[in-house]
Amino acid sequence: MEAAVRERETAEEARRGIQVYSEFPQDLERLAEVWAAKRAEWQRLADLMERSGWSVYTPEKDARGTTWAREREERRQRVLDKHAEHMARQRGERALLEEQAASVRLERLERFVRESVLPNTHPHTTARRQVLEALGEAGGLCTARTRNADGDVVVCALDAGHYDPANQPPARGGEPGGWHKADGSIWNDSGAAAIPHAAR
Repeated sequence: MEAAVRERETAEEARRGIQVYSEFPQDLERLAEVWAAKRAEWQRLADLMERSGWSVYTPEKDARGTTWAREREERRQRVLDKHAEHMARQRGERALLEEQAASVRLERLERFVRESVLPNTHPHTTARRQVLEALGEAGGLCTARTRNADGDVVVCALDAGHYDPANQPPARGGEPGGWHKADGSIWNDSGAAAIPHAAR
């Protein structure tokens, strides 16, 4: 009886265009169809129980109901699978967009470093070496290293292959001759803390 009343009231509201205020918007025509289907199913169950002499409904003995339930579950699962595929596709698209945005940001940063930072560094300095390392272009530099007076590790900032221990630096001018140089440090490979080029 309740289903019949709900079906009739909902159908009348839909016919008259009555707006039902609800937290969840509803299609009144569709809702009326749902109530009609519920009423039909309840009537079928009542007739089945009466014909079969059941006092309690047993789903396992209701072949048609079991088939419908299985079909409903299959339809529900298909909808869930489709929704999961849609969400996965959206996540993949978002990840691709984020990856593209990150690539653009990296390209902008590299262009800024190459055009604005690198030209403002002096040759044969640690600062220039660090910029070249950040750009992935320090492969042609010497890798010899030592420790300065403060105990910090310094790496030669000259080109690889420059080392000539016999070409000693002049007494003045700060030029390294054939020795290693990084900022104010000049050294050769004979020092206790020195590590030659390519020796890691």
